[in-house]
Amino acid sequence: MIRLALIGHPVGHSLSKTYFDTMFQQKNIEGNYELHDLTTIDQLPALLERENLNGFNVTLPYKLAVIPFCNQLTETARSIGAVNAVRIDGDRLTGHNTDAEGFADAIKPLLLPHHDRVLIIGNGGAARAVAFACTNLLHLPYEIICEHRNTNDFERSTQLIPTHTVIVNCTPLGMHPNEETLPQINYNEVTSQHLLFDLVYAPATTQFMKQGMKHGATVANGLKMLHAQADAAWRFWNHKSTTIL
Repeated sequence: MIRLALIGHPVGHSLSKTYFDTMFQQKNIEGNYELHDLTTIDQLPALLERENLNGFNVTLPYKLAVIPFCNQLTETARSIGAVNAVRIDGDRLTGHNTDAEGFADAIKPLLLPHHDRVLIIGNGGAARAVAFACTNLLHLPYEIICEHRNTNDFERSTQLIPTHTVIVNCTPLGMHPNEETLPQINYNEVTSQHLLFDLVYAPATTQFMKQGMKHGATVANGLKMLHAQADAAWRFWNHKSTTIL
């Protein structure tokens, strides 16, 4: 039996179990995928000792904190500086990052020629993956503003939004159960030329997206990214050819 899991805090909103359980059924594979809410990353060794896992996903807030627990990283994870998928071979943990590939696959069909600059909101592992994707997969220049960590974010967004027609929310703001929260940028600068992409997928329409819709922008949530990064994680868990550093 293949045993997989997701670690993070919180994880109750995650659709990963449903997605992978469906995959097991479609592929006629005996497998199990469980959600593990860890209040601290220090609980990971006990979990691994208790559960005979083949691999696991990592979500907020542990995409950076899990790195010291890995014996090695793939080239992509090393470049991004964050891990969202771990493969277990015996007692060795290999960290990888599939968020960049997932984001690029999800946003590519939405990009139009005028979507030529990206504004990234956030400073965690997801933001790093999106920045990596912009540079290496999408070949788009980007700027980052760090929501709730810089008092000049609102002023910077006022300056940057007119020239950055893709805005990506990489923070958990708006995620269930805090559905009324949203990044504090100047939405009055958003136009119908903009694309607002929210990595949050629960709820399906976030306050960030609603603000974009109010100004005529194209909006999308992170559900397709979830599926794309999950597929990439599945390939990583089942194929051993990923470059290791």
